[in-house]
Amino acid sequence: MLCHSREALSITLRHEGVLGLWKGCAATLLRDVPFSALYWPFYEGFRSLLLGGTEERARLGEAELLGGTFLAGAAAGSIAAAVTLPMDVIKTRWGDHFSVLMYCRRTQRRRTNSLFAGAK
Repeated sequence: MLCHSREALSITLRHEGVLGLWKGCAATLLRDVPFSALYWPFYEGFRSLLLGGTEERARLGEAELLGGTFLAGAAAGSIAAAVTLPMDVIKTRWGDHFSVLMYCRRTQRRRTNSLFAGAK
């Protein structure tokens, strides 16, 4: 595996230079920043709703804390993933050939529903 990683690094540097190592960074940020901006407030809100404040949490057992934390994370992650799915589709389809703006323009000409293709 390490041999393949070195080979991939070597090929990337040879053909694309150092900037090739950051190819796709913009598309990743386009997806990850909104996801995190949605996830954490929802997570904290659901956690407070399910487990109460600090005083209430201190009285709960480990199983209740684990269950409430898991449910809060699952609910927050589901909402954030559903809202940011179009950005994930852009990142996945972007590949090596398009900038994010070019892809958005091209996708806009198609049906807007194509951005939610992965949810079907």
